[in-house]
Amino acid sequence: MREVKRFRDSKTILDNFVSVGDTVNGHRINEIWVTSLGTPKFVIGGEQYATTEHFSFEELLELAPAGEIRDYE
Repeated sequence: MREVKRFRDSKTILDNFVSVGDTVNGHRINEIWVTSLGTPKFVIGGEQYATTEHFSFEELLELAPAGEIRDYE
């Protein structure tokens, strides 16, 4: 499990993928699914979020805290 972050105020998540169990601002990603049109949706959090509330990738990026430069060497 890891904290999902993006590079400063960019629209790019640092890591190459996001998976169930990762956290966004301390809230766990409980479910990831894709609509019939290929749009990913994310269910984040627990009791404080309605189970029918799904976030788009753009909304996930808005929720993700800013990160720092990562050395991939």
